[in-house]
Amino acid sequence: MLNDVLDKVRAECTDEAGNEDKKKLGTTFENMVVRYLTTDPIQKQGITKLYLWSTFPHRYALTRGQDTGIYIVAETENEREYIAIQCKCYAKDSTVVLDDLGNFFNLSGKKFFINNIECKFTRRIFVATTNKWTKHAEDSFNNQDPPASRITLKNLEESGVDWEKIYEGLSGERARSKIHKLFDYQEAALKAVCEHLKDHDRCKLIMSLVKINNLLKKHPRLTRTANSKFFIFSN
Repeated sequence: MLNDVLDKVRAECTDEAGNEDKKKLGTTFENMVVRYLTTDPIQKQGITKLYLWSTFPHRYALTRGQDTGIYIVAETENEREYIAIQCKCYAKDSTVVLDDLGNFFNLSGKKFFINNIECKFTRRIFVATTNKWTKHAEDSFNNQDPPASRITLKNLEESGVDWEKIYEGLSGERARSKIHKLFDYQEAALKAVCEHLKDHDRCKLIMSLVKINNLLKKHPRLTRTANSKFFIFSN
């Protein structure tokens, strides 16, 4: 479904002569990512508000307002900590290369001041509509400070959102994908986790992202750790 939606977006941003309006494509996709981040039960955790870079009220503290690599900023529950997000709607079969990441990493690694209070980006996310990355691009995410993570085409496809509804401008509960029933062995694993938590503070439950999304919808005690494939139940 997502690839069909992306094909429509690309077609709408291309004229009869085959010329792509890159600015229109970028803006359209950025708005879709904002709706995705406010809808997906995994990604929305800890986020209180989202801004396109052009509307982020403190962008002048970093770059005098110029667009130099951060496309979306997320406010978190800690008012001094923000999440920097770059998202790119790549052409089909494109590959992310190291040069695509430089400006984003450079700018999002800087501290900035709001009302004389030091603030920083505590997480960085790069969203790309492709599963192809050069080794250097992949390796660049290792040992980053602040930490950086990738959301690939596969992650977007497996997320808990209905992309057709996201494309139509919906978000939140109205744009969530259908909840699929857990298999018996997954229900058993969930039961074992809940029993374990009666006497312990935490534990890990490892499942596919699709099933995790279903759990997040039905069990709000499930929270995300740094690695998107590992999750923790908290009392």
